[in-house]
Amino acid sequence: MTSSTLQTEDPRPSFPARLRTETYLARVDWHLEAVMNGKHRRSTIRELRQAILSDPRGIDVSLDDLGSPKSLARQYGDDEDLHADEVRLDGEARGLRPVTSVDVAPQVPLPDERVGVE
Repeated sequence: MTSSTLQTEDPRPSFPARLRTETYLARVDWHLEAVMNGKHRRSTIRELRQAILSDPRGIDVSLDDLGSPKSLARQYGDDEDLHADEVRLDGEARGLRPVTSVDVAPQVPLPDERVGVE
């Protein structure tokens, strides 16, 4: 036997392909928060992951065909006939807004607010 007959193709995708897939799915999941509940969203992401990994054309072609995560999530939302301002949590409308630098910036006291400085 030669070494070429012993080698089999690894069915698992490469690390970069898995990373690209999981990053894409995380972004889709983030956008889906606005249009579907958690259980349905997790199920959708699971099905989408399985479809991407089982596509015979490969991960790169599959992800390219799906388009941007935001537009894919919007399509799922259109299919569900939901809109971001109609999704309810605890009986109230969930108004989503983009995260800004003010939201993530650490709270640093201004120079005159520091203790012991006059």
